[in-house]
Formats: sequence, C-alpha cells, structure tokens
Amino acid sequence: MEKKGVAAIASSVVVALLAGILLGGTVARPPPVTITAQVTIAKTVTVAETIVEIPIRHQPVVYAAEAQTTCIFIVENPPPGNATMPPCTKAVTIKLWLRQLGTEESYIAMDKVTVVAPGLEARGTVEGKPLDFKNRVVVPPRTRSEMTVTVPVRDLASFINWLRDVGGISVEIRFEDYNGNEKGSVQVESIPVYERSWKYTNSTEADPRG
Repeated sequence: MEKKGVAAIASSVVVALLAGILLGGTVARPPPVTITAQVTIAKTVTVAETIVEIPIRHQPVVYAAEAQTTCIFIVENPPPGNATMPPCTKAVTIKLWLRQLGTEESYIAMDKVTVVAPGLEARGTVEGKPLDFKNRVVVPPRTRSEMTVTVPVRDLASFINWLRDVGGISVEIRFEDYNGNEKGSVQVESIPVYERSWKYTNSTEADPRG
C-alpha cells in the first residue's frame, strides 16, 4: 500500500508538469507578491507666535529745520569809535528742532554734526539747548531740543550752483548715549536756505569771503 501511494503521488506530479508544458511550455509560477510600505507622516503643530514689543531706547528725530544766509565778522582788534567794521564772511546758519521718540535721553556732541553741501565747510559752530555738563545737546523724552549750526562759505560759486540745481542742503547728526557710545545718526535733507544777510539769487560773486 505504501509503495502504491508514493507511486500515485509521483504520477500526479508528472501529470502536473505535463499539463504545464502543454499549456504554456513552462511551469506555471505563482503571481509576484506586492509589498506595501506603510509610512506614518508626523503631524505639524503650529505654535501661536507671541509678539513682544521691545521699546526703542534712542531715537531722536528732527521734526523741523530751516537755514538762512548770515555773516561772520572776525574782529581781532576792535576798531576805535565808529571805524569801519571788517568785511562780512559769508556763512549759513541752520536751525534744527528735535524730539525724542525713544525711552531714554540721547546726546549730541558738538563735533558730531556735519553739513553736506558743496561750497560750505563741513563743520561749524554748534549751539543748542538743553546742554549737559559735557556741553552736549540733550534730546530727552517728552520734550524738544534745539540746535543751531553756523558754517562759513568756502566756495561761493559752488554753493550758489548747488542751491540752483538742488535747492537745499543736508545735515547729518550722530547721537550717543550718556556714556558716549554712538547709537546712530539722523539725516536731514533738502533744507531750504532763505536769503537774510546776503543774497545768492542772480549773484555773480565768486569770492568765498564776499
């Protein structure tokens, strides 16, 4: 019985192989296995941003400015009586009004103010109020400050041509904190120049000292 069973199994395998050859010429194989990979996507959690406003400590601004022609009289030896005064040295006086938008006082040293205009000296005489013990202009919060800058004309022709072409002058002010650390600068541009002590319109003068 055992030999007959083995023979029967062998014959059935031969029949299967013959059937495969007859059907397709090759042994039938099982279909390929498809593997599906499962990917877990992490969730993106958006955390609400908290905006913290940091106040600015030093931010002086110039809210008004004007300039006018003026004269500088250099008198080394005052003449007696009603003697003739020395000739006028042409100059420009610039007035600036400042406010503090920051939370702390800002300070402007006299040598930190620069006038930008061809024909004018870059530095001049600076006055202002209020002043601290270092003779710096103070720009405190909740009030205003004033500055006056007087610069001589070194090249009248260049200055007149600049005013005719551009129409104004510029000033750069560098400010610092109480300890003298520079904190930034303020640019004031296109300041109009009014004729007061001398006229530059229709002028043909070329002598920088008038």
